[in-house]
Amino acid sequence: MLEREIKQAAKVSRPVSGITYDDAKEIGILYSVTDLYKHEIIKTFIKELEADKKKVSILTFLDKDKENFEFKYNFFEAKDFNIWGKSTSKSVAEFISQNFDYLLYIDLDPHIYNNYILSKSKARCRIGKYFPEQANYFELMINLAHENDTQSLINQIKHFTKKI
Repeated sequence: MLEREIKQAAKVSRPVSGITYDDAKEIGILYSVTDLYKHEIIKTFIKELEADKKKVSILTFLDKDKENFEFKYNFFEAKDFNIWGKSTSKSVAEFISQNFDYLLYIDLDPHIYNNYILSKSKARCRIGKYFPEQANYFELMINLAHENDTQSLINQIKHFTKKI
């Protein structure tokens, strides 16, 4: 049911905007908790965005066998989805409804629960790693041909958003 919900949402036409990085005011970050190293890299990136006067909202997927480092950001879990493939999480609903200038997906692999958020998001420009089967979820996809790690993805996101 969740996959069907995602596919239907991805088909909906949405307004897209090519706002420049300098003009962007609100940025959403979506990622899955995997380890402390990734958490620290993303924290550093968030500080950089905030230093550039961006309002940053963060939402993380927390798998049942992962640790939520610091409990610093809003998170959701698989149990926050009902049998019909709809989210029951207030954090997810609030995140989806925000009109981010950029929504940055900082994962190296696609994830079904994050796909739900990407497909439902009101963000003007969704940016993430290149996944051939997920073109409907992004306005800008980044191909990490040689260096497939979180820091490289963030570096490429910074590079390309500043070129827009």
